Amino acid sequence: MILLSAIDFDECKAAYGWHRGFAGANDALFPRSRDRFEELVMEGSVWAAREPSGDYLALAYASYNEIEKECEIGGLMVAVQARGKGLGTLVMRLALAHIVLEENLLSDPNVRVVAHVLKANPMPRNIIERQLQFVHAKQVEIPQEALPGLRADPDGIIRGDEFELSNPQTLLALAEWARSWTGKLADGHVADIELRNGISLLDWAAALEDLAATPAVVISAAD
Repeated sequence: MILLSAIDFDECKAAYGWHRGFAGANDALFPRSRDRFEELVMEGSVWAAREPSGDYLALAYASYNEIEKECEIGGLMVAVQARGKGLGTLVMRLALAHIVLEENLLSDPNVRVVAHVLKANPMPRNIIERQLQFVHAKQVEIPQEALPGLRADPDGIIRGDEFELSNPQTLLALAEWARSWTGKLADGHVADIELRNGISLLDWAAALEDLAATPAVVISAAD
């Protein structure tokens, strides 16, 4: 059975090693520093899928910048042998739903929730646009030295797209998934989602539906 849960601090070293190894072999993924990765783990913002042996199969996180009031959903990694199971979508959903609900992120109407994808990287776009129902916000151009390790064009510029949470579409899509979760992956393998004590996916679904019906927290690319 595959376990999906937030990473505990005592698991941080192994999780960070997997992140750095993956980023080292894939220049479409920004390599986080050890300190920042540990901060994300301490915040409960790093979610992973693991084999019973503890081997990592997928990982994603939510990184919130309090100064800029921007939360980035990203860091998506899926092991080659685990692709096609829907694990990438699951860890992205979990990282997003956790920070929206458990951290009450949308209580501040000025907060933006975004995801970034390199122009030449089509892999996460289906998850971001179709599964999470994010909308395209803008094209992004950043000097290579600002994000070392990411793939840049020959002129030294990193080009990509920014997508933004769409309310209520994103929240309702998350709620629908939480209500319909069967405990099985796309290939039929059994998976267990571990939330904090006393909380179930049905609780998340109800909270997401309530949040989507609250006009005071509308955040969209058009705002």
